[in-house]
Amino acid sequence: MSTPSSPPGSRELIFESALEVFSAQGLAGARVDEIAEKAGLNKANLYRLFGSKSALFESCVEWAASHLNFGTIETASDLENYAVNLLRTGVEDDRTLRLFLWASLEGFTLPGGNDWESKTAKLAADMGITPTHAAVVIYQVITNAISPIVFSLPQPRAVNQLENAVRAAVRGIVDSAVADR
Repeated sequence: MSTPSSPPGSRELIFESALEVFSAQGLAGARVDEIAEKAGLNKANLYRLFGSKSALFESCVEWAASHLNFGTIETASDLENYAVNLLRTGVEDDRTLRLFLWASLEGFTLPGGNDWESKTAKLAADMGITPTHAAVVIYQVITNAISPIVFSLPQPRAVNQLENAVRAAVRGIVDSAVADR
């Protein structure tokens, strides 16, 4: 995502600067003047572009999400790849996952969040479980994938071991969900 050669004031540099600040400090802790300075703008220009710090935060979340593709979650077999892709993304650059955690804590709907009902319905149908149970399965998978990143950034050589552990955990989650139906 990073484009260090972006010209000052460009939308790419604004969002890259906002990602850096918001992922570290959240919405409440971030300062617009710090984001503006990193982006080569003044605070007034940033407010003119976005209207408020909250709108900048929400736009930053949408921008960050537009650069990601974890895959689909329509069948139980999709869950493993989804979790591993999420893990890899977080290992490469944990700022986006941290931004999403802040967004969740602040009560923002994450991009694609409105589509969770359809995702859980498809997964539930594939696994023969209720949509509510499917939502719990997805939550467990996501939690398993991001926990190692959030609590301690793994060393690159350990990523393969983490991927294998995440895959095994997802298989265990799926097997348990199917057995409980």
